[in-house]
Amino acid sequence: MRTADSRYALEKLAVLLAQVRVSDRFFPDPRERLTPTIGGVALHIPRELTIEDGAYALDGGSILLSLRDMQDVQWKLVLVQHRIPKDQTDPRFPGRLYLDDQMIPVRSDEEGQLLMELKAASISPIYGKKEGPKEESEPMHVLSEDIADFLAATRISPLEAIKHLVDSLVHFVESEEYVRLAREFADDNSA
Repeated sequence: MRTADSRYALEKLAVLLAQVRVSDRFFPDPRERLTPTIGGVALHIPRELTIEDGAYALDGGSILLSLRDMQDVQWKLVLVQHRIPKDQTDPRFPGRLYLDDQMIPVRSDEEGQLLMELKAASISPIYGKKEGPKEESEPMHVLSEDIADFLAATRISPLEAIKHLVDSLVHFVESEEYVRLAREFADDNSA
């Protein structure tokens, strides 16, 4: 992927995330650390994760998680939206999982290990815990059930919001819909 394409996609996502972030902190620049995948080196899956932040983008449902491993290295995990047809300006495939901008192969050992680490991860929001549930001040019109569920979790606490994002991501990646989308876009890409 070209650096300009990657930068543009990240800037576009940052604009969308500004509206539905769990915290005011944004994810680090992925260019700060490269994941070793060149020359046949296996993708390194972080271990003993702490999930520090999360976001639900209004781009069709991308989920972003900010992770820290046992060596205090920060990672970015993205499940790209899967409700809107492929955006030609975004080089990533809809419905696919990316760890630090590296696509995780579907049903691979790396994917299985990553899901296992996510399920066992501790959640420790970087911005602290708020006291008690947030009251709804005005009625809201929500376009989809997944957004409504996320907003309900954010009203409870940042911890519950991040739990909701992790559960949603894991549930989708373990689904047959995830595999179907991967096949569909692989076929489209080969045509």
